[in-house]
Amino acid sequence: MSNFLKAKKYYTRKELDEYVTKLMTNTEVTLMEQRERILELKQENAALVSEIAQRKKLEKDEKKASQKASRTATAIIEDTKRKCAKELLKVKEFALAWHAQFEELAKKYKIKETTLADKLVIETDAISKQYSSYVDESDKTIDKRFSTLLARVKEKRKADAVEESKKIEEAFSIEEALNPVDPLDAILKDLLK
Repeated sequence: MSNFLKAKKYYTRKELDEYVTKLMTNTEVTLMEQRERILELKQENAALVSEIAQRKKLEKDEKKASQKASRTATAIIEDTKRKCAKELLKVKEFALAWHAQFEELAKKYKIKETTLADKLVIETDAISKQYSSYVDESDKTIDKRFSTLLARVKEKRKADAVEESKKIEEAFSIEEALNPVDPLDAILKDLLK
């Protein structure tokens, strides 16, 4: 204010008007700048709010997709278990039917060798055990019939092994091996057969 000329300790009307105009102009400029800044901040805020809304929607969509994928995976697992149970049931039914048919033929034609039919039952049991962890439920009737047949086959195999062991013991004598009665030529012929 030192620029003003003093007239009787007062400022002139013109000086006051110029000063007020200058102040108003500075204030208006500052006010305009602040309004522009406020407008920019409002636009930036609107953009951020919009981006947040988009991200929330995306997050919600991802959560839905994840839940759907989880449900689908569970359904696939359950379907696979059901299919596995059906296939194991079919394998057991086949083994039961095939073994029964083979036993019938063995009786009819007086076949003593049934190891092939027995081996099928043993292999079927091994397959069943291998995949049993995938099966929640099964046919109890088939399982019981199969378990009974499996026990019978195992008993038969034990009995056959004991009988075979006895045959080997009867066929081979340590005493005869140490003190042969047959001539050496006959023993060599037997060995080379």
